[in-house]
Amino acid sequence: MSNDKPLSDLQPDQVAQYLLENPTFFLKHEQLLADLYLPHSPGQAVSLLERQVSLLRERNIDMRKRLNDMLEQGQRNDLLFQKTTSLVLHLLEAQNLNELVRRLTDYCENEFQVDRVQFSLLTSADSYRNNQCRLLSVMDVERNMPSLLQSPQSISGIFRDDELVLLFAGKPEHIASAIVLPIIVGDKIQAILAMGSDDPHYFKAGMNTLFLGFIGDVIGKLLPRFV
Repeated sequence: MSNDKPLSDLQPDQVAQYLLENPTFFLKHEQLLADLYLPHSPGQAVSLLERQVSLLRERNIDMRKRLNDMLEQGQRNDLLFQKTTSLVLHLLEAQNLNELVRRLTDYCENEFQVDRVQFSLLTSADSYRNNQCRLLSVMDVERNMPSLLQSPQSISGIFRDDELVLLFAGKPEHIASAIVLPIIVGDKIQAILAMGSDDPHYFKAGMNTLFLGFIGDVIGKLLPRFV
């Protein structure tokens, strides 16, 4: 700092800018550290160096937490990828539509811990159940859940009672959250895959559905073999 400028004329932002441009200032003027303090809590003071160490420690803890979160998420994604791959190979062995639905349902309930799985083919006829393959009227969907036909994207979260009745062929008890995936064949929705859980936080709104979308794409490729 220039000596020809009175100290009283210095502004706090000028001092701050100077310290930023000279980060080693206090290394050359260690005697000043004894007189500097920052309020830490009522009735206490902490040296600038101690405060700096404290901030670095807090940042280090935060960075380690973020890193651990990323590693845990990576491990979850790796496990999910393995299960998704196994399910796809399992579905490819199906010989007919009922077997495809059975394999899909059993795997999702056992490996993904889903409490309820319902696969429905869309049809212009009235809704009815045929073995393990349920036919769902397009008119019923348009009347009770039109948004499902307006977008090919999955929908997850908490659903109304009338929506649960539509998706699961009657209101299933204890279904607190669910996810619905339209199955696309060509450029049209040909089927709907619904999965429900008794945990209201299992299927959250806006959750990542990358792997589920891949499963839906595979089913969409398999359906023309049987339908």
